[in-house]
Formats: sequence, structure tokens, C-alpha cells
Amino acid sequence: TAKAAAVAVANIDVKTTAGMSVAIKHRATLRTIRLEIEEARKERKAPILEITRLLDGRAKEITGEIAPEEERFDAAIKSEESRKEREKAEREAAELARVTGIQNRIALTAGVPAAYVGESAETIAAALAILEEETSAPWAQEFQTTAEETIKKSIAAMKQLHAGAVATEKAAAEEAARVAAERAELARLRAEQEERARTEQARIAEETRKRAEEEAAHRARLENEARAAREKIEAEE
Repeated sequence: TAKAAAVAVANIDVKTTAGMSVAIKHRATLRTIRLEIEEARKERKAPILEITRLLDGRAKEITGEIAPEEERFDAAIKSEESRKEREKAEREAAELARVTGIQNRIALTAGVPAAYVGESAETIAAALAILEEETSAPWAQEFQTTAEETIKKSIAAMKQLHAGAVATEKAAAEEAARVAAERAELARLRAEQEERARTEQARIAEETRKRAEEEAAHRARLENEARAAREKIEAEE
């Protein structure tokens, strides 16, 4: 470094012959210094490179010996971790399915009344009987309280629905009976009217027949009287 620093780096005009000569001389000096540094570096680094080579070789040998064992333990550990993760996932899936099943059953119970709107009283009564058989819900486990409250609400709603259906069907039956009675009365009145009409027609027909017979008898009597008068006149002549 000191040798290199000793080379003067003055402003040199390489356009002149003297300047070019000085520049070439300085370049040669600096190149020599650089080459000497590189040679010294290689000489001093050679033992280090050898040590590094030996260390790398030994490390490779040791790595080759322990890698299979490490891989064996690693495979066993990963296999066990995978098994635990798989079992955990299965447990979580089973738990989710269990909870979802309970919640779905509670939701179905809550939706029973809406499903039977418009059904007959008999159909509603049958569904109500099934609900009333299950006032407790041990199947709901930690959701048992919610399930039992839902069942009670559905039973109450179904009872109201049944009462409404009974009232509706009763009103419909009474209306049908009323309509049937009115139709029967109309039929009776129509029959009486038709009977009176037939009786009146028969009476008129009988009166017409009698009148026709009387008129025929009257004509016959007049004809007989006329004939008798002619015969008397003829006899007198």
C-alpha cells in the first residue's frame, strides 16, 4: 500500500511524449504492485483453502452418516404429526357434524307449525301428538334447554293451529249444511210449484174437457130440436 501510494498521480498530459512516457511508467509500476498483491493473496490463502477442503470433506462424510438417521427420525415424527393432525381434523369434523345435526333438528322442530298451515285438523292433530310425545330433548345434549323450549313453542303453536283448523272446518261444515238445506228447500219448493202447475194444468184440462162436452151436448140438443122442428113442419104440410 505504501509503495503504491509513493507513485505520484500528478496531472500528466499524455498528449506530450514526456507525459505519455511518465504515464506508461506509472501504469507498469501499479500493475506490478497489483500482481504482487494477488500472488501474496494466493500464497497465504492456499493453506486456508486446504483446511476448508478438508473441513468440507469431513463435514460431507459426517453428514452422509447422520442424514439417514435424521431422515428416519424426521419421517417418524412427521408421520406421527400427520396422524395427530388427521385425528384432530376427524374429531373436529365429527363435532361439527354433531352440533350441526342438533341445530338442524331444533330448526326443523321450530318450523313444524309453518309446515302444517292450511292442513286439515286431523293431519295437524297427528303431528301434534308426535310433538307431545317428545317434551324433553336429551338428544340435544348441551342444547337441551333450547330444544325443549323450541318443542314447547311448537306444541303451543300447533295447538292454536289445530283449534283454528277445527273452527274453520266446523264453519265450513255448517256452511255446507246450510247450503244443502237451502238447496233442499228450493228443491221442495220447486217440486211443490211443479206439482201445483201439474194440478192446475189437469184442472184446466178437465174444465176444458167438460166445457167441450157441454158444448157438444148443447149443439146436439140444438140439432135435435131443429131436426124435430123440421120434421113437425114437414108432417103438418
